[in-house]
Amino acid sequence: MKKNFFIVALFGLIFLSCNDKNKSANDAESKTSNEAVKDTLTDADRLEGKVVMSSAGEWFVIKEGLRWRAMSEPATTDYLNSIANGQNNVVRDVPETTLSQFPIAGEILPKLEFKKN
Repeated sequence: MKKNFFIVALFGLIFLSCNDKNKSANDAESKTSNEAVKDTLTDADRLEGKVVMSSAGEWFVIKEGLRWRAMSEPATTDYLNSIANGQNNVVRDVPETTLSQFPIAGEILPKLEFKKN
């Protein structure tokens, strides 16, 4: 009887230890896939809807794949107030090479007026 109990306990211990290794491997695989998704975000996805400051100090709003100049603080403030969680949608020091991917469409004015060039 003791021998059977010992064998069952040994198999149970082996089963539990193998099960934990598989779970750890799955967790690591899941973290890796989440990092891969994060890495696959394009600049357009990352900057869409945001107020960005170029490395040269110019302010823009990226909207629908276009770059709108933000020449005044009231215009920027009105835009940030119009979107959910506005203060968290400001990105600073974006390289000019990244911003050059977005054509300049015009200027954003106060009261959310988008003036095309």
